[in-house]
Amino acid sequence: TILVFRLISKGIMGAWSAAVVVLALFAGHASAFDWKPCADAPKSPYADIEKVSLSPEEPAAGDTVHFAIDGTAKIDVSAGSLAIDVQYVGLPIYSETRDLCDMASCPITTGDLKIAYDQYLPPIVPPGPYIVTMNASDSGGKQLLCLEIDFDVKPPDFPGSQKSSRLSQAKSLLRGVARA
Repeated sequence: TILVFRLISKGIMGAWSAAVVVLALFAGHASAFDWKPCADAPKSPYADIEKVSLSPEEPAAGDTVHFAIDGTAKIDVSAGSLAIDVQYVGLPIYSETRDLCDMASCPITTGDLKIAYDQYLPPIVPPGPYIVTMNASDSGGKQLLCLEIDFDVKPPDFPGSQKSSRLSQAKSLLRGVARA
């Protein structure tokens, strides 16, 4: 950060470039969210998944996590199930099966496929790496999708914590850069 301040004071770096560098320095690590088709499941001929999102991308204990799956259904589905399995540091810790129609508009018709799932993370949830496997099937057992969603749960951000202080410092610095 001292180098950034010296470059700013000598006029070598523009205000916007400095702001980007400062944000990068104070932002912490890059997002740890990723998704992929299940390794042991063949690609489903019944649906194509185009996008999976997680909000927030870096959830903390106490957050409600929103999973959104967007794709294309290749068959009509009037009913089905979504099996959800959760692993923490590679160990199975939770499993449930839900009605697919509680998370998607049924009947699902050929075309746009949208599945949404919300999960509250209690404050006691330990920080670290999680893998959520979602396996959706129609009522006849045809697999629509199988996804592995990898993400990290961060510890809660308590007021006065080091991260909170770094973020406040970055915001103050950016306000000063913007005025310059």
